[in-house]
Amino acid sequence: MSFAFLGLLLLASTMPVVGEAELENGLRILVLEDHSQPRVACKILTRFGAVVEEPGRFGSAHFLEHLMFKGTATIGTHDWEAEKPILDEILELERDIIQERNRARSEMRERGVYHDFKHAETTPELERLMSILHEKIIEDERYVDTEESNSYYQRTGGTRLTAQTEQEYMKFDINLPSEKLEMFFRIEADRMVNSRWRRFDSEVGILWEQRLGDLNRADTVFKEAVASASGVVSPIYWNEGYETDFPILERNYTRRLYETWFVPNNTIIVLVGDTTLEEAERLTKKYFDRIPRGEETHDTFAVEPRPDHYVRVEMQTPHFGPALDIRHRIPGVGHPDRPAVELLGEILGDPRGPIGVATLGEGLATSLASNTVVTHTNRFSFPATLNLVAHGSNLEALEPAIIGAMENLRTERIADDVIRAAKKRRRAYWERRRLNWDDVAFDMGHYAIMDSWQTLFREMDALQEVTAEQLQATAKKYLAKTNRIVGVATREPVQ
Repeated sequence: MSFAFLGLLLLASTMPVVGEAELENGLRILVLEDHSQPRVACKILTRFGAVVEEPGRFGSAHFLEHLMFKGTATIGTHDWEAEKPILDEILELERDIIQERNRARSEMRERGVYHDFKHAETTPELERLMSILHEKIIEDERYVDTEESNSYYQRTGGTRLTAQTEQEYMKFDINLPSEKLEMFFRIEADRMVNSRWRRFDSEVGILWEQRLGDLNRADTVFKEAVASASGVVSPIYWNEGYETDFPILERNYTRRLYETWFVPNNTIIVLVGDTTLEEAERLTKKYFDRIPRGEETHDTFAVEPRPDHYVRVEMQTPHFGPALDIRHRIPGVGHPDRPAVELLGEILGDPRGPIGVATLGEGLATSLASNTVVTHTNRFSFPATLNLVAHGSNLEALEPAIIGAMENLRTERIADDVIRAAKKRRRAYWERRRLNWDDVAFDMGHYAIMDSWQTLFREMDALQEVTAEQLQATAKKYLAKTNRIVGVATREPVQ
């Protein structure tokens, strides 16, 4: 990395020079130039994530990410003209299956009221349709080459090919030699308009295995229970899916999600490295300009009511605990209080901070950590929670010690050395990220989707300027009991 660029990034008060452009169809481009290495970190983010899901279909957003790795009409098939009618027949068969399930719904389930409703039951007509569908899936396999798009990138020197689905966006990214940058635009424009659903059922199995991996971690069920109690209406607190969601994932439903949300005016391209805004504009227009603007969409209309009561979740399990998970609702990215909230969170989990001294220092806790994670991500435009997780054998003593220390934060000034240390840790973490092009591109895209890429840099600078008085006011506002959710996990045999 060039010293000039490094110096630019390390100056806390300097906003990087980022080139910006927008096509007539609404697609946005962000370019941060650095010509010290002949590579480009490339990200394409779409404003689509788990917050658009609906109960009974949790996991659909993540599943759509899997499907969009299965090729297009031009990539991932040995013979598109022969494969197309088979995929069309599969979609039509699924519509017939849905219709048959709806016709027999009273026989097949108990209205979803209790956990033993009859997902697995069937009818003779449903069996017949499923048999035909299975034959068509086998027939389609003759034409499938789903690794082709990945091999395009790999053959051109691409590295770090990943995808990610959060509550508020889906991201595809690759790091390419700058001379092969056009490959990114060609593949991602094709993915936006021509993705085809191949190996659908096997991907359902893979998704369920991933979810089981989460659920097999001892603390997952506990954390998700506390998260779900943290809100009333916002989908930001929903988990990643239940075992009853995955068997009924549908091609037609995920297709509607794709066609609704994956449009230029929901999309941002971020490039960091050896390119220019002019080159990025040229390639974007060449491949994306022909894609029409889509209808404007809404993430969610749900707005959390103002919290006015304390919430408590108690869980007894043979697999996890004893542990506390104490959460307070906080504002999202872009809110003027967010820098102070971030710094307060750093102090809450500090072993040398007020809560650390009152718990770890007194031998009441064996571990202490703070975060802002809801489900699996920690930066939101929606209000989320600030979480303090503590482990200790005597929860009856540990919980009041933590609550008492939190109340002191609301009424007493935090020591200057504690504040300085917290700011230093946050600055060090940020500077490490800013030395990596892929991290910078990811963070810029992340914030651009949620609020503004400038907010990324402004919030870090603002965090360094937070005063002790601002911290105390923030603690008084957000650490109130009426804004609190307490989760208690004890390790006990289930009766």
